[in-house]
Amino acid sequence: MTSSVVQICNLALGDVGAKAQIQSIDEASREAQLCKLYYDPARREVLRDHDWGFASKSEALALVGGQPVPRPWRYAYGYPSDCLAFREILREAAAEPPEPFEIAVNRGLDGKVILADRALAVGRYSANVANATLFDAGFVGALAARLAVDLAQSLIGDLRKRDTLLQLYAQRRDAARRADLAENGSRAGAEPEALAARR
Repeated sequence: MTSSVVQICNLALGDVGAKAQIQSIDEASREAQLCKLYYDPARREVLRDHDWGFASKSEALALVGGQPVPRPWRYAYGYPSDCLAFREILREAAAEPPEPFEIAVNRGLDGKVILADRALAVGRYSANVANATLFDAGFVGALAARLAVDLAQSLIGDLRKRDTLLQLYAQRRDAARRADLAENGSRAGAEPEALAARR
């Protein structure tokens, strides 16, 4: 069964213990307004919190020109626009050590760059996946619990309930991480041959 934003919000409301459910995130109810306020920040946080298989994306990085590259680095690459958490620069062979990199602010102070020593770098990162039908079941449960943490304070004003929900989030997140790793294994490693062939 695929998930929707409304289903995730209703799971979160259930975790909080709210009696009301929502039919749309745009309806006028207080529950819907709070879900609309807190959903996207919670989704982004949970996506950053683990290297989820469904959100993992690899692509050739775009070289940034026209400005000096800070030492000790040799290259500056543009930060992908859909990147929530940059995970690694892919290596050409699995036996190579991890490729060092640094995330920095560009010279214009209006964006991020990835500083590295590898020419023609291919990066792997957690993409900003907003389509809830792509979320796996473990992620949905973790996201609902994380959203419930924010909803609890606003809906019921109970700090103990909020603390309990934080523990629930940690439990669901950890279980979802284990399931994700069991299904996808470690994503760190060598550059896939298809990507290497395009360079």
